[in-house]
Amino acid sequence: EARSVQEKLETVEAELDSLEASIAQYKSDYALLIRDVEALKSEMEVVSTKVERAESLLKSLGHESERWQKSSDGFQSILKSLVGDGLLMAAFLTYSGFFDFKNRSLMMTRWKNTLDILGIDYREDLGVIESLSKASTRLHWQADGLP
Repeated sequence: EARSVQEKLETVEAELDSLEASIAQYKSDYALLIRDVEALKSEMEVVSTKVERAESLLKSLGHESERWQKSSDGFQSILKSLVGDGLLMAAFLTYSGFFDFKNRSLMMTRWKNTLDILGIDYREDLGVIESLSKASTRLHWQADGLP
């Protein structure tokens, strides 16, 4: 009977050793899994930050694209009316020097009507004085009491 108890004891101790080894293995596996989870969390944070930056960049590039498109459209408009604007400014410089403001305005209206008849585009908002003078010069004129 002592031998039977001794065998049971050895069997239980062997089973206990086996269970303790399994527990140690499970703890080791659990620690590895926790480490992997933490690494994945860290990597997710890095990726999330990169995604946020990429989205911000795409949004900024979208706005920049819109701005470039507007600028390009404005440039196309200027190119389209370049000949007419050049003719109006050349005519103004050549023929209007001796006339007062009223006659200059009348001449400009006639020249624009002629361009319309000929089908030559020009900018309606063309500022001859702004185009043919510097801002600093215009400021001096205002300081001297000129319009």
